[in-house]
Amino acid sequence: MEGKARIDTGGVFYNPRMKFCRDMDILLARSVEKPLEFLDSLSATGVRGIRMALEAGMDVTLNDRGKNAYRAILRNCEINGIDCRVMNMDANLVYHTYRFDWVDVDPFGSPVEFLDGAVRCARKFISITATDTAPLSGTYPKACLRKYDALSYRTDFYPEVGLRILAGKLARVSAGREKGIRLMLSWGREHYFRVHARLRRGGGSADRAMEKVGYVFYCKKCGWRTARGVYDDFPERCNCGEKLFRIGPLWMGELEDRETVRKMLKDEWIDDMREHRSLLSTILDELDIPFHYDLHYLGKVLKRNVPSTSMVVDALSDLGYMVSTTRFSGTSIKTDAPLDVIKKLFFEGR
Repeated sequence: MEGKARIDTGGVFYNPRMKFCRDMDILLARSVEKPLEFLDSLSATGVRGIRMALEAGMDVTLNDRGKNAYRAILRNCEINGIDCRVMNMDANLVYHTYRFDWVDVDPFGSPVEFLDGAVRCARKFISITATDTAPLSGTYPKACLRKYDALSYRTDFYPEVGLRILAGKLARVSAGREKGIRLMLSWGREHYFRVHARLRRGGGSADRAMEKVGYVFYCKKCGWRTARGVYDDFPERCNCGEKLFRIGPLWMGELEDRETVRKMLKDEWIDDMREHRSLLSTILDELDIPFHYDLHYLGKVLKRNVPSTSMVVDALSDLGYMVSTTRFSGTSIKTDAPLDVIKKLFFEGR
């Protein structure tokens, strides 16, 4: 059992560790208007789409090109007593043949080969997963450049870099289809990044989304960083004199829609879901500032003991700065305080 769905894998790949992700997907789907036609385009066992039908009231189509997966989906639809359209096609062929309100893309590895077709296919919403977190986060920058047309670099805030490069790629592909995006919800966890976005048709919507695409410039020596839009002047050196690394293009806008998150938190379905509620509450309280600081990294650079996250948050708040914890780790913060002020806390505390 997963949620209300009974699943017979029949030897087809099923990852129970992704239940958290699928739970979040269901919560999100329950917060938006319905009825909606939902395409689970890379279904495997069909668990996500079947749960969408059972728990979120979606009109679901399930697809997988694998013969064994196709048979497993049919069997699981019968087991759960639901009447869904089931297809046995290449996902890109589905994208270029049909249209759906909501398109879900959850592949092994990178979603890039599916993005253009999925954006073309989706009328209102698109959801994408990337499990190639190492290229996105800067471990393999050449692979990131090949796949995502973006420069990546390993930083202390690498999870946010990876998530924003993925969202930035979606924004650029969507703009090429005369569609703009607005992120409804996004996060990174374990081995994957997940992005849910609302699509708006028209060149104006695409242009407004592209205004939220830019670069971050990073100093590997002192940890200073600054964000720039694509039309802004690009700095070459840090105040410390070190050459800056350019990262991007990536998404500089909001990583979620706050009203959507509030609706998810009010859903009675979340009452017994402590971990999900904790993540959503953190997202709701997180400052809309790119990018975060990792306190453990700063402690390593400064060769100082790392103060508790709560102490740093309280100290910066007392000094009059905006500050919050983040969705990315328990030891990271977002703040409008200068880096020198944050570093000073490692030596002087309050």
